[in-house]
Formats: sequence, structure tokens, C-alpha cells
Amino acid sequence: MKRPLSNAFGRYLSGIIYEADNNLNDAYIDYYKALHIYQDYEEKYGTPVPSIFMDDLMRVARAAGRTNEIQSFIDEYGGAGWTEDYEAGDRGWIVLIHFNGTAPVKRSSQIFIPTRDGPVALAFPVYDVLKPSCADSRVIAASDSERILSDTELVEDINSIALKNLDDRRGRITLKMAARVALKQIAIKKVKNKEARQLLNIANLFIEQADTRSWRTLPGEIYLGRLFLPAGKYDIHVSQCGKKERFVETVYVKPGETKFVLYESMF
Repeated sequence: MKRPLSNAFGRYLSGIIYEADNNLNDAYIDYYKALHIYQDYEEKYGTPVPSIFMDDLMRVARAAGRTNEIQSFIDEYGGAGWTEDYEAGDRGWIVLIHFNGTAPVKRSSQIFIPTRDGPVALAFPVYDVLKPSCADSRVIAASDSERILSDTELVEDINSIALKNLDDRRGRITLKMAARVALKQIAIKKVKNKEARQLLNIANLFIEQADTRSWRTLPGEIYLGRLFLPAGKYDIHVSQCGKKERFVETVYVKPGETKFVLYESMF
């Protein structure tokens, strides 16, 4: 039976938070659930399973003593992300979450069907996608003595998810739209005056609109990067597409601690 599709990044982030709290068993459970969702993403949206995620899953599976449960995935993806010793020592983590671009904007599109009483409007929703001009990023942590950097990876493609989900629902939307228009036409035909019927049809051209509600504050893509580095003070910068680095914030990392840094780019 097909698993219901849910949010991979939400599960992944939950696992990261559990891991940061040293709750390895719950972290493993969320990583394991995220893996299955990412595999569905790969099939449905063409978004590959992030290698950074596989590193986290395998590291925590080993620390939690659960590697036998993911042996088939180890065989498929390899074990490059494993650490020989889970103990952080004097090191800590920086996790960069990069929100890139803007979510698709839903608008109403219309087609017109001629009838004896004037044209009939059918309205259906479509998405306008504004793809960001830059689709990769790098996180840099700079201290007085060194620079540590890592490329981020795409962990949630909201643009692709929105477009595919709307396309999957198009049949149901069309049926509901046709039923709504048919009911309006039945009501209009009960009007005896021909001119009045024509005016009502014209009015419907302006009234008929598709449902354009959408979550406008979401980004179009979410990227994630991790740095495992010695405890200390770091200036965090982000570079996109090889362009000039942008300073984000200064963080202080303690041994065994995970620091979260958020970065947003609109275009």
C-alpha cells in the first residue's frame, strides 16, 4: 500500500533537534521516517535523497545501535558519513537553514465557452513560479585562526511539490468547477427574460474565480548545510553561486552544542 506523503524536511529537522538534545533514539526514528518520505520525493518530484541527510541518518543509527534496520540503505547509499566515534569531544555543530526564493503564487485562469445566452466562464487555479536566479549556496564559519566551509544541499523543493500536487488534483478541481458552473447555468435558465439571462452570463464572467488561496510566506526552496567544528567564536557567512560572501551573524559554539543559523534570499 502506498504510504501517505508528508513533509520530509519537517521530519529531518525534528531529527536534528532531537539529536542536538542528545535524544538519539527519537532522532533516529524521525530520520528513518524522513528517509522513506525522501524516497517518495525522488519518485514523485525528482528530488534526490540528500547525501547530508544520509550522513546524519547513518551516524545516529550507529550511535543508537540501529544499523541492522537500515542495512539495505547502507548497501544502497554507502557509509561515507559514519564517524568512528560519536563523542563530539571539544567540537560542536553549526546547522545552516537557507530559505531560497518565494513559493509559487496561485492565480485564477479562465476559459470561455460560447452559448446562446452568451459566453460561460470556467475558472481554474494555476501557479506562477518565480525560480530563484541562484540555486546553490555555501556556508562559511570564520574564526581568528581558520575558515571552515561546506556546501548546502536541497532538502525541500516547495516549487516542485506545489506544482505536482496541483496537477494531481486537477481532475477533482475540474469536476467541482464544472458542477458549480452547471448549477449557475440552471439558475440562469430559469430567468425568462433573454436579455436578463445574457446579462447574468456576462456578470458571471467577472464573478467566476478559482480558489487562489496559498501560503505566500513560504520559500520556494530550502537548503541545509552542516559544519562540525572546534568550539569557539565564528563569523558565519553565506555565498551563493560563487558570489561575494554575505555576513549572517556571529555565533559561539560550545563542545557538543548545535547552533542553528537561518538565512533567507529572495531571488
